[in-house]
Amino acid sequence: MNRISSYKTAVFSWISVSILFFSSYAPLCVIFAIKDNFCNTLFCIFLLICALLSVIFLIVFLYSIKSMNTNIITVESASSKDGEILSYVVTYLLPFLGVDLSKPEDIKSMLALFFVLYIIYTRSQMIQVNPMLSILQYSIFEVTDTQGITRSIISKKKFFRKGDSITFASPANNVCLEV
Repeated sequence: MNRISSYKTAVFSWISVSILFFSSYAPLCVIFAIKDNFCNTLFCIFLLICALLSVIFLIVFLYSIKSMNTNIITVESASSKDGEILSYVVTYLLPFLGVDLSKPEDIKSMLALFFVLYIIYTRSQMIQVNPMLSILQYSIFEVTDTQGITRSIISKKKFFRKGDSITFASPANNVCLEV
């Protein structure tokens, strides 16, 4: 692989992971706007626009993956990881712990928190844990293939059995989407 191709792959991987991260917080942006009762109108409009754009980018991303190069694996074992979405509950409780969107220091501290979360989630296997994927009827599975390779697969299916074939695209290192 030449340097330009490698660079394009890295950029697309970063974009893919960023779309998944930001879209995962779309519901939180809406919750913040509602909690603020639109008192800080400009900031609430900004939050709602961010939520809407991140969901639009997610949907476009999910459809564009279907045109990527794909791989096929045969399932040896699979387990659902949908329960991991509960780890986001802690983050979603933050708006109800006294954050005042009219105070610049509260906004700055929340932005700092989201930056730290971005670093953690994009460098870990947690990027697929995304409430928007659940809302869009996707499930997350940890699948081990017949070669012994384990992957996280995002799929519209509700379960996989041993021997099932999965065709998937992988736009980023930690992201595999069944197509």
